[in-house]
Amino acid sequence: MKKSKCFLLAFWGMFLIAGNLLANQNMFAIYLPAESVGSYGELKKDVQHVKLRSTPILSIPDIISYSRKNHEIKITSNAYNRLIAMKKCTPFIVCLGRKRLYAGAFFMGIESWPFNGVVICTLCPSFKTHPKIDYNAIQLQLGYPTAEYFKGNDPRPNPSLFQVLEKAGKLKN
Repeated sequence: MKKSKCFLLAFWGMFLIAGNLLANQNMFAIYLPAESVGSYGELKKDVQHVKLRSTPILSIPDIISYSRKNHEIKITSNAYNRLIAMKKCTPFIVCLGRKRLYAGAFFMGIESWPFNGVVICTLCPSFKTHPKIDYNAIQLQLGYPTAEYFKGNDPRPNPSLFQVLEKAGKLKN
């Protein structure tokens, strides 16, 4: 009798762990690389092989809402405090589960050189929008200091990503 209870508990525990792993396979998250990645150009070319840190810097529980239109993400104050602690030009990887979608970099908004990738400015909003005081909002923006510096195809409008955000009740139009 005791053996069957132990077996049943062990089986139930494995079932719960497997369920959590499967659920997290389709979770939006932003990770930092686990190791130095060299230049952004190198990172962008080989984003699928970058080793990620074990926990994301930003994930679904941190998100209040995600705007499909302008890729503004309203986040919790705890998440925002983590992001503003990033050093300038720290690379990040946007993921769906552990699948890497695209790379970008954190900028402080006071850098003096242009950047041709996806950017999260932690100290100022996009130069293309009117300034606003919403300290718990970030934006995945193209290029720095403006979108004119971005080269390539916009990786942000990803239907699978939007589906996950919508299912989580986070996607706004």
